Amino acid sequence: MGWDEMMRLLRRREVELITGLSRTTLWRYEGDGRFPGALRLPGGDLRWLGGDVWAWILALPSGKEQARARWEHLAARRFRKSERNATAARTDAGSASTGPGTSPEERP
Repeated sequence: MGWDEMMRLLRRREVELITGLSRTTLWRYEGDGRFPGALRLPGGDLRWLGGDVWAWILALPSGKEQARARWEHLAARRFRKSERNATAARTDAGSASTGPGTSPEERP
């Protein structure tokens, strides 16, 4: 886990994905002091410091294994998403070619 990931401000949905907690459980744990508090940004948005969230996971019983599994899951998910985007871009580029002989009427 790099410095960038540790200092990154996470949205609620990202925290839910990383921790596996629901929105309700997240707020309940934060209210009880069992989860790191969110930072309130000037516009009123809430963000969690990535390092605090990962430290919380590592402090759980068997947290290191859970953190590693979660990290691998998220990395694989990002990879699959980037692969889908690349495939979609190739498909769009292929269908965008217009020239002589591309329409069914113009084919021999």
